Amino acid sequence: MILFPFVIDPWNEDFSFSLIKSTFLIAFMGIIWILVWRGNLLQPKLVDEKLKMEYILFIFIALLTFSTIFSADIYTSIVGAWTRHEGYLTWLGYLSVFYFYYRVINYDNFSPEKLLKNLFVVSAVISIYGILQHFDYDFISLIVPWESPTSSIAFFDNPNFYGTYLVLTMGIGMGLYIMASEKKPLLFYGIVLTLMTSVLLYTNTRSAWIGLTIVALFYTFTIVKQYKLWRKWMVLLLAMGIMVVGINATEGNRYLGKIFITLEESGELLEEGLTGHEGSSRLIIWQKDVTILDDYFWIGSGIDTHAIVFPATPDELEEYFNNRTIMVDKAHNEYLQIAVTIGIPALLVYLLLLFKVYRRAFQTLKGANKQQKHIIFTLLAVITGYLVQAIFNISVVSVAPILWMFLGIVYGYSTKIHHQFTTKENNNY
Repeated sequence: MILFPFVIDPWNEDFSFSLIKSTFLIAFMGIIWILVWRGNLLQPKLVDEKLKMEYILFIFIALLTFSTIFSADIYTSIVGAWTRHEGYLTWLGYLSVFYFYYRVINYDNFSPEKLLKNLFVVSAVISIYGILQHFDYDFISLIVPWESPTSSIAFFDNPNFYGTYLVLTMGIGMGLYIMASEKKPLLFYGIVLTLMTSVLLYTNTRSAWIGLTIVALFYTFTIVKQYKLWRKWMVLLLAMGIMVVGINATEGNRYLGKIFITLEESGELLEEGLTGHEGSSRLIIWQKDVTILDDYFWIGSGIDTHAIVFPATPDELEEYFNNRTIMVDKAHNEYLQIAVTIGIPALLVYLLLLFKVYRRAFQTLKGANKQQKHIIFTLLAVITGYLVQAIFNISVVSVAPILWMFLGIVYGYSTKIHHQFTTKENNNY
């Protein structure tokens, strides 16, 4: 997963980003499952739960299966919509990543902190490329479906997707910065995060800016507040703030101006009501999708079939997207996307899975040591940032496996720690 962003074919537009990543994910997890079964590598169940995670995963897979069988287009649901490739097989890949980090990894011999450090270093390298890309030094000359001269995409096809990746990796960097006790790593994380702030701006992605803000607030009210780390935390936020102000000033108030436009839209929304154009026309997509939820309540329209069932006329497409033939293939809200294409029950099961991950993590914090708490808080912070930005963004195969990896690590790592301290408490009686 650390090197997953580099899985690209820069010379083939049809195979450049999503398809090759989806194919790699499915093949790689298939090999992992073969090795797990042949080697009996599943770790023993450590916690006796009334509602086991395996049951939740089984129900979710069953709903995915029914949604595919009764899909508006079975082929699309199996392999995914063109350019997205987030169909049934890809979803099985996501869940496999989660289960692998939950039940296969032995956390006695596996260091989540080391993985997070390596992931951050890789993201820093990618950010250098993203910065160069902004200044038109694209030495790989990536073929992309559309070009934006002002937005960095790195290896993610779209600046929005790159912004989502940065929420996850910059959030990890913030956690590592807070955990660092020695001067050299502290300076490294601080300097790299400050530089990465520039490429986050260059993505022009407001949802990512919101997501990272949520990550920062999460840290402020958890690790920083708990361990009184205000001084070094303020130094980092000040450095990142200066970078924002400086870049914004050199680029004609492009970025802060975009924030002011968002605030202005919010004010107009309260005063004048909905027009549908809000949020780069996301609002009209949400409004239209809500009208068809009853039609696809139980099993949805079929995985990744949003473009097929989206109920907009050519005139409406022209009004809101300036294109009478555009395919609106995602709801631009991950939760609404699941509700429409997989069904309301699937959305509830997904939310239940998230609830169990958070619940187990917070149960574990009371018995974890300081280092373990830092790791859990770091992962929860970036997951929370992702889930907030997902209200305005879409799930894509180039980023989603990393989220599922984090969810699996939080649940598996927390379960291991929880078992250790509950066993110790029972032995003391």
